[in-house]
Amino acid sequence: MSRLLIVAVVLGVLASACQPLSTSESTTSSDVVASTIDQDRIVVSTIRGAIAVYGVTGDEISRIDPPVGHFYRQPTWLDRETVVFSDVSDDGDHALIAADAEDGDVVWRAEMDTPPFYFSPGPPSGTYATTSLRNDPSGGGLIAELVDHSGAVSTLSNESPFYTSWSPAGDALAIHIAGQHLDVYRGGEAELLLSETGLFQTPVWVEKGLVTLRTISDVQRLSIWNEGAFMDVAEVSGPAGFVASGDLVAIQATERPDAGSIAAALRAQAIPTIPGGKLVVIDMATETIQTVSSELALLYQWNPSGTSLLYATVGDDPGSLVWNVWTKGQSVEKEPFALQPGWFSNLVPFFDQYAQSVQFWSSSGEYLGYPAVVGADPVVSIEPLDGSESVSIPDAIWSAWAPSG
Repeated sequence: MSRLLIVAVVLGVLASACQPLSTSESTTSSDVVASTIDQDRIVVSTIRGAIAVYGVTGDEISRIDPPVGHFYRQPTWLDRETVVFSDVSDDGDHALIAADAEDGDVVWRAEMDTPPFYFSPGPPSGTYATTSLRNDPSGGGLIAELVDHSGAVSTLSNESPFYTSWSPAGDALAIHIAGQHLDVYRGGEAELLLSETGLFQTPVWVEKGLVTLRTISDVQRLSIWNEGAFMDVAEVSGPAGFVASGDLVAIQATERPDAGSIAAALRAQAIPTIPGGKLVVIDMATETIQTVSSELALLYQWNPSGTSLLYATVGDDPGSLVWNVWTKGQSVEKEPFALQPGWFSNLVPFFDQYAQSVQFWSSSGEYLGYPAVVGADPVVSIEPLDGSESVSIPDAIWSAWAPSG
């Protein structure tokens, strides 16, 4: 997949300071405690390839251990009751698995020729449970597939790469293909929206419409599409990553616009211009812009209510990141943490895609959860935003909070 240049450069710098984690064989076990369906819960994968669900105090709710020769990875949530994860096996028996979050029982298993490495759950009310991305066994690129609520798999496309976003109702899927065109898949048919999409990875579908970048006469615009019509919100120069919630879009562009030309001045009278090199929030309703940070933000994500923005900047120590929480124009910096290189290299270059499938915020918005290194050990850290002591889940290398509602 293509990567934003600004992220790729930092990826190389940070990853070079870290050593990859190793894995070992696992045992099988199951531990189920009382129902916690209405509480904040986080699913993790362990260094041994198990899947486990925890509460905010670090209590284990359930655990799903893989058979010998199998490794479970990158779990997330289909809904409040169900987790989904990839099964990578030594014998080529790969699959995407959905399981009950409390008792670990398999809900469905979708067999695949190659290991799925990214999946994006749709709204529970939609026809499909999730998308799936995997390598084409012929070596021809990627295969994008849809998996329904029974585990049945249908091919979406074998072009590559792909970046996707579900409509809020789950009845349509936006697909950005090969950085060249943007389609909407609905009812088994694909509609071409854009043939010149701009320099970005992932579109974002909110209630108001589909947020995207499009290029008009070599000018790149942040736009929103709503059933046949585009509304331009701002001008953007160069590659950009963005995440959206409600009317708010957090966006970071890598290039400074050419503000000196007459054409640029005339365009600026019609729509605002995103400043390059800064993380900003633009309100699509008022077309106003607020600067969040002048530092490079490696990833960012809105909380469930869309009122606070979490973003990560580079720490002073090699291989470290710093979380920041921006709310109502003010940022609060958290303590730096040592990153896990495997998590970083898998997620951060594609953070705008993972922001739609992997939550760092708990459903209540009161906790953060993320992989880190404490001492020399991989953990998932559960950090209360009220400043109280964090909890570490040992031997954990991936995490995602259960959705709200």
